Amino acid sequence: MRNGLLLTALAALGPSAAWAGLSADLSITKTDGALTSTPGEQITYTITAFNAGPSSAPGSGFGDLFLAPLEDCSWSCVGQNGGSCSVANGTGANANQSVDLPVGGSIVVTATCTIDPGATLSFFNTATITEPAGFVDPVGVNNSSTDVNGLEPEADLVITKTDNSATFVPGGSTTYTIVASNAGPSDAPGATVSDTFPASLTCNWTCAGNNGGTCTAAGAGNINDVVNLPAGGSVTYTANCSIANGTPPPLENTATITAPQGIPDPNPDNNSATDSNGLGAPGIPALEGFGLAALGAALAAIGARRLRRRR
Repeated sequence: MRNGLLLTALAALGPSAAWAGLSADLSITKTDGALTSTPGEQITYTITAFNAGPSSAPGSGFGDLFLAPLEDCSWSCVGQNGGSCSVANGTGANANQSVDLPVGGSIVVTATCTIDPGATLSFFNTATITEPAGFVDPVGVNNSSTDVNGLEPEADLVITKTDNSATFVPGGSTTYTIVASNAGPSDAPGATVSDTFPASLTCNWTCAGNNGGTCTAAGAGNINDVVNLPAGGSVTYTANCSIANGTPPPLENTATITAPQGIPDPNPDNNSATDSNGLGAPGIPALEGFGLAALGAALAAIGARRLRRRR
């Protein structure tokens, strides 16, 4: 009753006098512990709100919106030294909530987000702590904290090439399958797929994209194609080639994938693939994968036919 009469009397003297005893120096810090990040990878923020007093501050407002290029965010909130959160866990872009901050108490929000694999610009994210209605914060400049990150993209580009054969026949044909893919973590727009076919090959090719990858639909002769490869995307070339008569062994051909400028590849060893074929006899299938039992049966059949002829 006496507290109510005191507040009524102070209110009559004006707002500043009414809340003269309700002062709380709230502060907040936010960091991910790094100056740069990689698009496609995760970032983890540690956000701490603290009350230095002199008054307790129940119902303070914690605010953080995880805006682009941050995606798929999840967060947790725990209190320390008497501080408490109204929401312990959450997902999505909005982590705003009411928190209680006694003098010397704090809350810690740990937020983990994925950075858009296609992000290209530096970005920032800001957390705030706001005093309850009617409170005065004597040091307002520490009520927000912004973490800034530069971006350093990288993309592990991979290429494979095969015609699914160990041999070739001069005057015949072969079909190569060439797959260029991006293992991430960042997108790789403007990568280049190249394949210079030997002079003994006359080739026409088609290309199809998968999981967001794009390429030129078809072409003839050598491949020198600018492709877009998002993280997890790929493009597949199918090259149908005729083999000139008199082509000497081995028949070798190499395809390469080159990262776009400004996006380094952390594993360049898988940026080229070579298919090599030895000489095969026309009309005689290669013996690879031919079972010994089947081979023995074939030889036995030949021997039986010869024996019948002699009789």
